[in-house]
Amino acid sequence: MSRDDIRMTHKHKILSDHLTGAAECCVATSKNHSMAIEATFANLKLAFGKVHTKEKLLKKLAKLPFHQSDTEKMRQDMVTIANISMLLLEKGVSDTDDRITKVVTSKLPKSLRDSVLDDWKEKDPMTIKDIIAKASSDIFILELEEEFQELASTSAMSIPNSSSIYSASAQTSTGRKNINRANCPKKEENTVDSDDSEQNNH
Repeated sequence: MSRDDIRMTHKHKILSDHLTGAAECCVATSKNHSMAIEATFANLKLAFGKVHTKEKLLKKLAKLPFHQSDTEKMRQDMVTIANISMLLLEKGVSDTDDRITKVVTSKLPKSLRDSVLDDWKEKDPMTIKDIIAKASSDIFILELEEEFQELASTSAMSIPNSSSIYSASAQTSTGRKNINRANCPKKEENTVDSDDSEQNNH
């Protein structure tokens, strides 16, 4: 909408064409297309804009859930916390305000919370940025531990235990003995010709 080669009439038409549904009523019309565009954006803000007051943001942060086991969802929750915290800082809330730091820390799983508290003992007060950085680092470590456990489990399943190796070896040895016996030629029995037998009788 800021290109110089597009006239105001065209800009207004493009804006009007793209605003549909509930936003369609926000399109302002005027012979002065520049004023109509400004009025349209003002109407959109009035109809759909959300005012992020400090109180609303603090309530939103307090109600925000935090997943206790899924590390991927933990990271997503941490991003949401970081975004809300940034807005609160822009509203003038201190980065060490208990309404941010302690509220966020209380939401963390016990292992992450204990880790943050250990740092808190060494560095008081902790800023919200410190807490987010520490918790994010611990989440990364949790993901590494999960990956190592999966690798160890896979390796254990692929390596047979000693008893199964012994059993397989014994079966193979027995099988070879049976094969060797089957392939060995049988010894011919000593037979006596009937003529020789008769001579001996005489």
